[in-house]
Amino acid sequence: MSLRERKSPLGRLDVPSLRQIPDPHERLLRGAARIAAAFTESTSTIRFTRGDVSHDQALKALREVVPEMFTVIKQLPMGKVLHTWDSEAIARWFAAEAQRRTIRTNAMAPWREYRKTFGRVRVTSETRVPAWSLGSISMMRGDWQESVYITQDGRIVAGPDSVENGEVWRSGNRELTEMQLAHMANYLGWK
Repeated sequence: MSLRERKSPLGRLDVPSLRQIPDPHERLLRGAARIAAAFTESTSTIRFTRGDVSHDQALKALREVVPEMFTVIKQLPMGKVLHTWDSEAIARWFAAEAQRRTIRTNAMAPWREYRKTFGRVRVTSETRVPAWSLGSISMMRGDWQESVYITQDGRIVAGPDSVENGEVWRSGNRELTEMQLAHMANYLGWK
């Protein structure tokens, strides 16, 4: 690796050492945490900023580290294709791993149960469940922010549920971002 590559935020990703980690979930979370650390000034906050490496380049490097985790393919406008990770599978893995390590939850996530009666969807119960907080996510192109949680049973809670055509769309239908993956890595003690 050249000096220029080592000084680049992507050089700090240290792809060869990440490839040595057998568990693909751990590789993904550690890679996200290293990218977050490389893109921020402070190690106490995780956020991605514009640096000398673009966000797309960082994701490409992460995909090189753990290609088997980028299994979800999404069609984007203009014929573009996005390869991303399975957020639900990662959330379930994280919840199981955090419980195995006895990492305590640090938040209470809102949760609703629904029932369909005479063609209409009704809320049958509203509660709060123990969860790990993963910061916030921008909703509707940045119009507002919502907190993101992973519950003890591995469900993602991110913003309000919605009801369309008599069907409930859970808030967890949203994808976890690299920032949330980096938060998970920090909970597990990986920097």
